[in-house]
Parts: sequence; C-alpha cells; structure tokens
Amino acid sequence: MSSAIQTKDSSTEESLPNSSRVYVEGQQAGVRVPFREITQTPTRNFDGALIENPPVRVYDTSGPWGDPSVNCDVTEGLPALRREWILARADVEEYEGREQKPIDDGYLTVDAANRS
Repeated sequence: MSSAIQTKDSSTEESLPNSSRVYVEGQQAGVRVPFREITQTPTRNFDGALIENPPVRVYDTSGPWGDPSVNCDVTEGLPALRREWILARADVEEYEGREQKPIDDGYLTVDAANRS
C-alpha cells in the first residue's frame, strides 16, 4: 500500500477547486510522486439516497510550480534533484556544454536577439 502525504495548495485553490496535491512515496528513497486528489460530490441513487464517491487521484504534471512549498524562479532553473541518482548508475558521462548562441532562442543573429 502506498503512503500519501497531503499538502494544502492555496495557489491553486481557485483554479483547481476541490483538489489538493498529495505525494506518494516511491520505491527508491527520496522519490515522491505528485498527484492531485480531487474530491467528488455524492451521487443521488434512484431511490433518492446519496452515495458517497471516493476521491480520485490524477498525476500532477505541474512540476515544482504546483508545489506550494517550493519557491521557483524561472531565471534560476530547477534544482538537480536526480543528479546523484543518475551519476550513481555509472552509465553517463559529464561534459562542459558549449556557449549559448542566439539561434538557441530562435534568433539568427545577435542583432535580432537585441531588438526583441
């Protein structure tokens, strides 16, 4: 049975009503998988009785931006959470990347990049 940790997410209360972010612990230590737990309204049966519906969990694809405990800055990039796991596999090689060029952002020249 998976354990879930529920967090209150005030930033998405209005845009995602009746839901909260929950984490399910993964098999590897330190891995938490985010889900949205959505509450459902009861269903009225043919005889008029109300039947409670359990909450539904869906995978939360919002990444760290959906986590109220994470302060994200798009200019800083994301923390390298998986770096140590990847290096521990010993099937990758690190290298120094090349210098960024205007074409990387869709511009053909430096002048075009400066005009935007």
